[in-house]
Amino acid sequence: MSSQLRGISARSLEDVLSAVSAAQGDSAETGRGLFGVVSILDSAPALRRVLTDPSTEDQAKVTLAESVFGGKIAAGALEVLKAAVAGRPATGRDLPDGIETAGVVAFVKAAGKGADSVETQLFEAGEIVASDAELRAVVSDRSI
Repeated sequence: MSSQLRGISARSLEDVLSAVSAAQGDSAETGRGLFGVVSILDSAPALRRVLTDPSTEDQAKVTLAESVFGGKIAAGALEVLKAAVAGRPATGRDLPDGIETAGVVAFVKAAGKGADSVETQLFEAGEIVASDAELRAVVSDRSI
């Protein structure tokens, strides 16, 4: 996606992705919230236009985003959204596209945390089996 964006939008996407990395809380909740925002922006073009209007002050756009989405999405998702609307997307489509990319990154971040846990559990199970000869024999018996 970032290869399709140029200038201000490319820098905005970098800021948005940095906000995803810095977001506190459950990354999956952040991702769900961001996908919800994309859905709303896709169905409310007037809202999308206001949030991407270059003549509107950044703080006014952040305040609008907070009033529309505050308390309805995860705090991490709101922080990412605020970074996105303050980043001056070059086109109206860049805002939902960037937020969607951020949502994907948030889910990947959440999956990575889960993968570490699964990897640790598998390693521990392997250690238990390796340390117990009888258990090792039962696990490796193909007739069972």
